[in-house]
Amino acid sequence: MSRAGFTEGLATWHRQVEIRSKERATGQSDTMSSVGTTDYRLSAGDGRYPGGTQRPAEVQKLLGEFQELYQDRIRRLDQSGDGREETLKLKIGVLQSYVRDLSEQNQVLIQTLEELETGSEQRVNSLERELEEYACRLKENDQENRTLRSTHESLEQDNYVSSDLENGGRGSCVRPSLALRPLPTEHLTGTTATIHGTP
Repeated sequence: MSRAGFTEGLATWHRQVEIRSKERATGQSDTMSSVGTTDYRLSAGDGRYPGGTQRPAEVQKLLGEFQELYQDRIRRLDQSGDGREETLKLKIGVLQSYVRDLSEQNQVLIQTLEELETGSEQRVNSLERELEEYACRLKENDQENRTLRSTHESLEQDNYVSSDLENGGRGSCVRPSLALRPLPTEHLTGTTATIHGTP
């Protein structure tokens, strides 16, 4: 049962209060029938009924009118003062009907609270799942950011090394290293001959 259904049920009660008030004025009925509570139960449990949410003050007013209707019937029976058994039975019937309707009203309220609690729990669970998913995505994005930053630094290092090697290669072509130059041997010929001719 939705909150809209609950307020629609109260509106049905309100209509029944007006009907009973008219019956009271014309003297058509001295007992409270179960039509009001039956309509209330059906409309409160039927989610197809349209209707907006009423303010708490309006709900309280409807419940007050419903209670006043029962009190008025008891008062009218007390004012008869004849003490007949039939009158006492009518009074007992009104009280029993009042207790039954209060019990049904409490059941509807309990059901409404349970459904509201269930809806709140589902909403909390949904928010928790969304928060966990957001935290997971945030962690993945942070890891991806670190990977991209590391890749960027590695590419910069590779570019620096490549540029340095290219600059070093051009210098070697222009001026070869002393260790790689050919050493002239013409001036060593006489010395070598003298050494070989020594006894």
